[in-house]
Amino acid sequence: MQRQPAHESVPLLLGGPGPIDLPRPRALSTGTSLLHPDMDRRFMNRINTVVVLIATLAGLGLAGCNNRQQDAIAVFKSRNAGMVVDEKGDVTELSLFNTRTTDADMVHARHFTKLNTLYVGSEIGDNGLSHIKGLTNLKLIDCTFNTIITDAGVAHLQGLVQLEGISLEDTQVTDKALEYLKQMKSLQGLTLADTGITDVGLTHIRDLTKLERLGLSTTNITDDGLAHLNGLVNLIGLTMASTNITDEGLKHLEPLKKLQVLDVSKTKVTEEGVAYLKKTFPGCRINFR
Repeated sequence: MQRQPAHESVPLLLGGPGPIDLPRPRALSTGTSLLHPDMDRRFMNRINTVVVLIATLAGLGLAGCNNRQQDAIAVFKSRNAGMVVDEKGDVTELSLFNTRTTDADMVHARHFTKLNTLYVGSEIGDNGLSHIKGLTNLKLIDCTFNTIITDAGVAHLQGLVQLEGISLEDTQVTDKALEYLKQMKSLQGLTLADTGITDVGLTHIRDLTKLERLGLSTTNITDDGLAHLNGLVNLIGLTMASTNITDEGLKHLEPLKKLQVLDVSKTKVTEEGVAYLKKTFPGCRINFR
């Protein structure tokens, strides 16, 4: 059974401020962007029901695939991975949740050159991530609940500057990992909940001004760290539940006028602090208790 978060989730990418269910992937994509409002972690909670979306080579137009990609598809199919294939036979989405995929299998993923979405699952480690560093069409990488990925694994991703969404929730990453992300100027969604991130780490993401969603719940951030967020003026969702922030740190958030969801539950923020937030961000949904 997939673990459930103890705090509200922030969808990684574009859309409304609240979590919405993601429709199950279709077997044949028509080129529609996967970065839509429903890209939510709830997808992962039922990923074990996703069928391998590969029927027959002819039926899905895979006859046009190169042999290496066909071989790679066969490998991941044998591991019960979930795949979405476009009309040209290219794999555009790969889910490894609840599969038997290993780091050694990931060498085949490099042949999915059109891959734009990767759900890493819980069995792939740092070495496995080394095989995707050349996939320059990737837009979303979700490593949620992977407790074996460390800073060394994130280092393999630093060249993927086109990424728009990354979840490192409940991984083993520290502030060092954020150094590898600081050149990813296209990032719109970043989830760091349940990690070892501190105020120091936030200095590395202060210039990621396209960020719209940022998850920092159950990390070691304090009021001092919030000062590094005041330039992220496009944020619409920010979660900081179960952290050591207080009323004093809330002043640093004042420039974030686009906020629609703010989670300060299980923190040291008081009723007075919440009143300040409601006045500063009218219309923003504030989770306090």
